[in-house]
Amino acid sequence: MVYPCKERAAVEKDHRRLWKQNRVVIEGNARRSTPLGMLSHHEPGIIKHSVTLFGAVVRRFGLYRYGFRNALDIHLNSFQIAFADLPDEFDGYRILHLTDFHLDMAPGLDAAIISTVRGHQFDLCVMTGDYQNDRPFPLRLILDPMAKIAGAVRAEDGIYATLGNHDDHRMAKGLERLGIRVLVNESVSLERNGARLHITGLDDVNRFFTPMAHAALTPPGDDFKIALVHSPEMANEASRKGYSLYLCGHTHGGQVCLPGGRPIMTRLIRDHRFVSGWWKCGDMTGYTSPGIGASGVPVRFFSRGEATLITLKKKTPK
Repeated sequence: MVYPCKERAAVEKDHRRLWKQNRVVIEGNARRSTPLGMLSHHEPGIIKHSVTLFGAVVRRFGLYRYGFRNALDIHLNSFQIAFADLPDEFDGYRILHLTDFHLDMAPGLDAAIISTVRGHQFDLCVMTGDYQNDRPFPLRLILDPMAKIAGAVRAEDGIYATLGNHDDHRMAKGLERLGIRVLVNESVSLERNGARLHITGLDDVNRFFTPMAHAALTPPGDDFKIALVHSPEMANEASRKGYSLYLCGHTHGGQVCLPGGRPIMTRLIRDHRFVSGWWKCGDMTGYTSPGIGASGVPVRFFSRGEATLITLKKKTPK
């Protein structure tokens, strides 16, 4: 439905107020709200103990410094991906995808990110969550480096973001003060010469799912559609709704992997086959980024962090 400007502003304000009310309730709940229902949240128990034990082990065997250097060794990973339904006007459109920052975990990560993206020109920058690691956390300690990162990104159509399972509700307003448009179960359209690119951003569904996520995945028209979600766990729903591209993170590509990059943990409750890299779900193409930060223990093994440059191309008939 298309609303007049004043009415649209009122609808968006009501939407954001309802989202915040729901988000605050779930943040105070010991259980996770997921597409599969309410599930136990193990972070205070088993997982937290495992992280502490793993940190002690890597320090005991002298691997911490090596793993920490790996965590700061991020790179710009570039891809071209072709779509038959991409409007000609967006052929060559360059999207920078950043996700899983966890800026309170690894001192110096913000400088590494800035060094990686500085000097490049993009059409659009999208961020898919986890700017912080711990909740609650003083937002200033996250927003100060985020301001520097946002200032280093050159994107003609701006920066759009979603929230992750580590972010609390305050992060949305904080990022928007930096000029970053946050999408929480909302959509926007970008236009070039009458052609449109439709972008839907969902709040995290691994921890903070509500039915508003399903409602958001019902955009009008036949525009080329991109879904921005923190995790790949809404891929099937987005595919059924006609989305062409799905960008996400959350898994860190495993972060700590076996040789060859095989993840030890996926951090997913479903859709484990979408744990890392490019994948197909029906007619939809998806990419699960390994992210640029690290959680738990700020180390990486056999899983390199990245900023991802995706260039959209028009697929030509054979």
